[in-house]
Amino acid sequence: MSAIVARIGAGQAAPRLISALRRQSGPGHSLAGLTLSDYRGASTTLVRTAIGAHTNRPLERIDVPPALQECGSGIGVIVADASEAATDSRQPATDCTGGITVVHTGGIRNARALGDELLAAGHHRSGHDSWSCAEIIAHLVEEGIRRRLSAHSALDLAVARLDGNCGIIVLEAGRGHLAAAAHGAPLVHARTANEAFIASDVDALPAHIHEFRILGDGYSIEARHLADRWRRRGRELSSPQLHSRISEMPSPPMPLRGLQSSARVPTPAA
Repeated sequence: MSAIVARIGAGQAAPRLISALRRQSGPGHSLAGLTLSDYRGASTTLVRTAIGAHTNRPLERIDVPPALQECGSGIGVIVADASEAATDSRQPATDCTGGITVVHTGGIRNARALGDELLAAGHHRSGHDSWSCAEIIAHLVEEGIRRRLSAHSALDLAVARLDGNCGIIVLEAGRGHLAAAAHGAPLVHARTANEAFIASDVDALPAHIHEFRILGDGYSIEARHLADRWRRRGRELSSPQLHSRISEMPSPPMPLRGLQSSARVPTPAA
């Protein structure tokens, strides 16, 4: 399975994302992916490589080129088992324009049918014989943006077409904004005065962040540099309640689905 994280805000995104991915990586063989936004209409994938105990490239040694060190937005993914199907490990994935980048956790049962439809509509695979789930989502979001929808609205429409359980984060490179959706697999969101994080696991959040919100099934969010916009099943709503990593552990606990983690989050209110 995959663990995903995104960050937006002031200062450098890369070291914060690398630290978050390191907190979610296990001792075994893994795949890491990291994409940063340069705020000029394109994104740059820094890493899509094997890491872990059986490689000589630990996550901590990722070098960020000087031109990308000041980027404030980015997304990352850890695939816990590098032997998993290639369709899960080809992340982050981009659309035809390179302006939309996607990471996800979970799976899509109707991936083949959606991929055939995308091919017929003129979209291109990334040089592989089959579509990855992340690619399919990226191209579905691209379809919505072609209709002049925001990335948030385009993601909501894309999610409505997915048969499966997944958590999704989209990086819109042109503005450096993030959009995320929980489709059967919850995500967490946390914001400080200067930055915001979205992740598939509470453990990804920096240690100094003690409060978070939950994206339960059907929730989506657009995260900008200073504010967030929340929806549930396409309808605007105010921010869900805050939960504390320390004082609000639920009984019984509910793990974030799809991850081998000791972190627990309460079930979000309807």
